[in-house]
Amino acid sequence: MKNPIWMSCAIVVAALSSGCAGAIEGEWESDERVSGKRSELLLDADGAGEAKLYWNSNAGVQNDKFEIEWKESSREGRFDLEMDCKKSTVENGCNNSDFTMECTLDDDGEEMDCEGDGVWKNVEWTFEKL
Repeated sequence: MKNPIWMSCAIVVAALSSGCAGAIEGEWESDERVSGKRSELLLDADGAGEAKLYWNSNAGVQNDKFEIEWKESSREGRFDLEMDCKKSTVENGCNNSDFTMECTLDDDGEEMDCEGDGVWKNVEWTFEKL
């Protein structure tokens, strides 16, 4: 007969080691619109994902498409998203557009606040889980 104490310990260790990374997985949409369009994130369980971010320029509404590699930060409820620009509506728009997006997940896992760095350092987003 298996020892139920060891089985219980194994279950607790597995639960604790999973952290809250699962909460960030899924589809997200920005709460703010840029000329009627919302920025979008799709985050997969394997730490990959993609994004479409809308922004205004002198030429009107623009968007950049990114591939994402994400991981849970050392601080609970925080995630680092490495944003690799793949396509832009602006000519040469992906030059110097890669950045890290730092996100903080709210307690119920339905909303996260994010901020960028590099050329996106003054940009903040709030995303809602779909």
